[in-house]
Amino acid sequence: MSGMKWAWILLLLGGIGSWYVWRYYELKGFEGLFSVSGRGGGNSSEQGEAPPPVPSGRAALVIASFNANPLDDGKLSQPARLAALVQLLRRFDIVALQNIQLATASPLFQLRDQLNAAGGRYYELALGPESFTQRGRPLSAFLYDRAMVEIDLAKVYWVEDSEGRLSDRPLAAAFRARGPHPSLAFTFSLVSIYIRPDRAREELPLVEGVYRTVRKNSAGEDDILLLGTFHADQDQVNQWAQGLQLTWAAAPSASPSGTGIFLTDNILFPLPATVEYTGRSGMVDLVRELGLSGQEAMELSDHWPIWAEFSVYEGGEPGGLVVRPPHSLR
Repeated sequence: MSGMKWAWILLLLGGIGSWYVWRYYELKGFEGLFSVSGRGGGNSSEQGEAPPPVPSGRAALVIASFNANPLDDGKLSQPARLAALVQLLRRFDIVALQNIQLATASPLFQLRDQLNAAGGRYYELALGPESFTQRGRPLSAFLYDRAMVEIDLAKVYWVEDSEGRLSDRPLAAAFRARGPHPSLAFTFSLVSIYIRPDRAREELPLVEGVYRTVRKNSAGEDDILLLGTFHADQDQVNQWAQGLQLTWAAAPSASPSGTGIFLTDNILFPLPATVEYTGRSGMVDLVRELGLSGQEAMELSDHWPIWAEFSVYEGGEPGGLVVRPPHSLR
């Protein structure tokens, strides 16, 4: 074979190799080697169903995060705990559930049916692609009221870490508030995060890469809310949240009802962008607000739900004006 032919072959192979390297790192996310997995593979049984009517007079969404620690068959099969869960979750329009430890999705759909049986709500579940294929791996899911929001099932995906530094995959999904005209409605992405207590020091700094990856893959969406279990105090959160211009929904140092349980869960969002935040947020005290004993509350979860309220209008009010009251923990 002539030297010229060898040169062309080597050039071709080099080009293929360069394309492969570029494509691999482009998919993996060159900054931090994070990627999205299963885009377009989100699961929900609402497909093809007509949306329910929008409640009149509702101008805000209540978005929450709850780690049942864990949400498992034992907890869902006990009538008293199931009743408490139903009472709790019906307070929210959207709730990110973390630390789900189930073999199949069936118990989650049974929980959804219990929530809807009380009337006035139209809850549905959004699950990540192939959620129950890896036994023993805690999962996240989104529970949302179809009367209040709509979900883009093409934008439900896992955020993967190709280096295996995150023990549990964050789940991302895109939503839009119902009620206003779609061109005026609040659109946002949620990212459910679960960091194990023994991995907080190593994994908390990685949340920045998760946030940037979701933002990159959100087609210009700037309202990206991180919600879940961080196992971090205020100083730890400040170390990376300030660089991203994020704020939190409740002070991480709060301790409810004198229990000594400190707030390890939170909702973080970009304050300069998310003007839809009304300033109302806080936690649900399972003892005072649900009427549970201390023991009953601990049996339900040692993590207490965190919530924040957002206008259904993009920009906060019709016409893009927002009036934000002072921050309060309620």
